[in-house]
Amino acid sequence: MNKILKDFIIKSKIMSGYHTPFTPGWDCHGLPIELQVEKKYGKGKFKDNPNAFVAACREFARKQIEKQKADFIRLGVFADWDNPYTSMDKEVEAGIVKSLSKIIDNNHVYFGSKPVHWCIESSSALAEAEVEYKDIVSKAVCVKFRITSSNELTFTKNINHKARISIPIWTTTPWTLPANRAVAISKDIDYSLVQVDRDYLIIAKKLVGSVMEKAGISGFKVVEESIKSEMSAVMLEHPFYDIKVPVIFAEHVTDENGTGAVHIAPGHGTEDYLAGLEHDLEVYNPVDDYGRFKESLPIFGGMKVRESNEEIVSLLNKNEALLFSEDYEHSYPHCWRYKTPLIFRATPQWFMSMDKSALRKSIKDDIKNINWLPSWGEDRIFNMIEGRPIGVYQDKDFGVYQFLYFYTKKQMNYILIRVLF
Repeated sequence: MNKILKDFIIKSKIMSGYHTPFTPGWDCHGLPIELQVEKKYGKGKFKDNPNAFVAACREFARKQIEKQKADFIRLGVFADWDNPYTSMDKEVEAGIVKSLSKIIDNNHVYFGSKPVHWCIESSSALAEAEVEYKDIVSKAVCVKFRITSSNELTFTKNINHKARISIPIWTTTPWTLPANRAVAISKDIDYSLVQVDRDYLIIAKKLVGSVMEKAGISGFKVVEESIKSEMSAVMLEHPFYDIKVPVIFAEHVTDENGTGAVHIAPGHGTEDYLAGLEHDLEVYNPVDDYGRFKESLPIFGGMKVRESNEEIVSLLNKNEALLFSEDYEHSYPHCWRYKTPLIFRATPQWFMSMDKSALRKSIKDDIKNINWLPSWGEDRIFNMIEGRPIGVYQDKDFGVYQFLYFYTKKQMNYILIRVLF
C-alpha cells in the first residue's frame, strides 16, 4: 500500500509532462538485520569474527533487496530498478564517515556516561523512537532512610535524641535501590514531622494522610510542620548497605503521589542523573549488559534485575526499613521489537551535544528561513529541537581516529571503520 500510493504520485506527474525519475533505495544498517542474522546462526557463531558477522549481515540485506525489488516490479511500480542505491554501498558508507568527521571537527561530539533505555533481550541501547509504552503493574515500595544524626536539627529539639527519624521514599523500581546515592526533596514542598509510636517520619504535608492509610497506621501525630530549611545538611543510612547518602534538593520532586521524597540513583534515570551531576553524586550502575547485577555487587551480585524485586523487598522488611508495599499500575517503556520492559542504565557512550558548539541555535535559526508546507511543520520541528535534552559532557578532545578506534574496540559500526582504513 505504501509503495503503490507513492507510485501514484510519480505516475501522475509523468502524465502531467514532468520529468520524474525515481531511484529506489534501501537502508541496510541497523539492529533488525543483526537480530535476524543472530537468530539464524546463533549469537555465539560470530563472537570472535566480526568480519564474518558483517558479511552475513550484508548477504541477508542483499537477498531481502532482491525479493522486495521483484515484488515492486510485479506491482508495476515505475523506478530505475537497474541502478538502485543502498546504505551499504561503499560510496555511501564513505560519505557517512566523512560526515562524521565534520561533526567531530565542529566539536559537537562528546564522550560521557548517561542513563539510556536498555533492552535486556538484545543487550542494546534504544533511541526514543524505538520505545513504546504499555501499562504494567509494578511492586511499589515505601522505604525508610534513617537520619544518621538529628542532634543539630532544631525541629527535633523536643523529641528524644535516641528516637529513630526517617525519610520514607516511594519507588516503583525496587531493583534500583542498590544504586541509590541520595534522597531528594523539593524546596517548594512543605514537610511534616510525623510521630508513629517511638519513631518519626518526615513526609510531605499534603501526603501524610495517604501514606499513613497505605501503611495501615491510624495512631500517628504530626509534631512539626513546614520543615525543610535544614534538610540539605542531613545524611541518611542506606536501607541495606553500610553507606551514608545525602539529602538533596531536586526540581523533579513533587507531592502528587508517594511521600514527597525521591530516591536518587544517577545510574538508572535521566532526572536522577541530572540531579546527581548538580550535586556531584557518583553515577553508579551495578547492572551489566544482560540485565544482571554485577558479581561485585554485595548481596545481589549475579541476580537478574527482573527477579530481584522480591529479594529486595524481603531484605527491606527484615531490616525494618519497609513502611509498606503495593501493586501499582502505571505506564512503562517497552522495547518495540521484543515487546519486553526496558531498564534504565548508565553506559559509557558517544553523544552529539546540541549546545556545546551552538548546534541548537544554528538549527533554530535555519528553521526560520525555510518555507514550510504545511505551515504547522515549522512549529513542530522547532519545538522538537527546542526540547531536546541539554548535553552534559566531559570536556575531552577526541579526534576522528580515536573516536572510530573506540568503536572498533566495541566491535560496533565495523563497516564504517573498514571503509575508512
